[in-house]
Amino acid sequence: MERQVSISITNTTEQLEGALSIPDNPKGLIIFAHGSGSSGTSIRNQIVARILNENRFATLLFDLLTKEEQELDIRAQSFI
Repeated sequence: MERQVSISITNTTEQLEGALSIPDNPKGLIIFAHGSGSSGTSIRNQIVARILNENRFATLLFDLLTKEEQELDIRAQSFI
């Protein structure tokens, strides 16, 4: 049985979000650190994480940008 845990790291001014998936008897942990142009909610990243989970690797999909920075990043990419 796989466990899903929401992760939140907060300092005095910022909050970063992540999703931890832990299969039974994991072999190890793989961390996806997402920055500009990607996020833990992308379908591609979730598919890769699911395949790793099926092969007994725990995964942490973690966004390095705050929600506000992600919104700015999306707007900036629309000008490219």
